Amino acid sequence: MKINEFKMFKNANHHNYNNYFKTIDYQSNAMIFNEGDECTNISFILEGTVSIRTYSLNGKEEILNTLHPGEIFGDVICFSGNKKYIGHVIADKNCKIAHVNKNNWLKLIQKDSAILTNFIENITDKTFKTKMENKMLLHKNIEDRIYYYLNTKLNKKSPSTVIIKNVTELAKILNLPRPSVSRSLNKMEKRGLIKRNKNKIEVL
Repeated sequence: MKINEFKMFKNANHHNYNNYFKTIDYQSNAMIFNEGDECTNISFILEGTVSIRTYSLNGKEEILNTLHPGEIFGDVICFSGNKKYIGHVIADKNCKIAHVNKNNWLKLIQKDSAILTNFIENITDKTFKTKMENKMLLHKNIEDRIYYYLNTKLNKKSPSTVIIKNVTELAKILNLPRPSVSRSLNKMEKRGLIKRNKNKIEVL
């Protein structure tokens, strides 16, 4: 994937992005940034998969987010009052990431109003997503939380079906024990609320 193919640059003028970005290749399992590191870049994933992970006091791993080509990270933190990564940024697979520092990014958005508009929209969307995730965690009942999450993932392209990696990853997203999520999915299917087919869940 190329930089100019990102949604962030929709309707943008032509720019020589090599003057602004530094592209780095990372091997699988490489630590890109550590939790607590200062965030000075906005990072665009060109290839591969990246996860944001943290660990509890007893060593339990929690996956905060998984990012794919076409997605970015650091955009919110870089401009926040507390510029610290909230988790370890790790390459799940070999990946290529283009980093742009804050000063170069400011130069770009000052030159091109389309990029500025896309950036504001991106920040707004992420703020809304965070509020939706917080609302999800308010659902204490496991089935309610699962059903709420599935409905937030439905869209025009996929109005009734949600694709998940596996139950383990779904449990991590929901911040729930895997066995509890697995049992609840079975109950929901028996009740006719959902229909499962491998990694696909159809909301009925």
